[in-house]
Amino acid sequence: MEKLNSTQEVADDLPFLIPIGESLGKENFMKTHEHDHKKSSCVGCNNIATKYKELGNQAFNDGDFIIALEHYSKAIALNPKESVFYSNRAIVYLKLNRYQECITDCTASIDRKPSFKVR
Repeated sequence: MEKLNSTQEVADDLPFLIPIGESLGKENFMKTHEHDHKKSSCVGCNNIATKYKELGNQAFNDGDFIIALEHYSKAIALNPKESVFYSNRAIVYLKLNRYQECITDCTASIDRKPSFKVR
């Protein structure tokens, strides 16, 4: 239970709304890459994004929601067209009681793939 309280305290310190595709933390993740991922995509970037999603899934399953949020945000930064990255981050926001951000990411996921179904 102490871990949940610690996670909630950190979640309360997050900005009110993290813009879609933005990474958390002090580094500007997008500036570390040579091209604008919002305008184009590359296979290497998509592979890295998938790895970040997998790391996010592992962190989520371990109950490390802040770490999961960071990984999903990095995946989105690398491939902002992939709907599942937004839906995964949305569930993290839900767990952190960040409902506005959850709604924003759910909407982004639906916008990208209206036929997406939860398993």
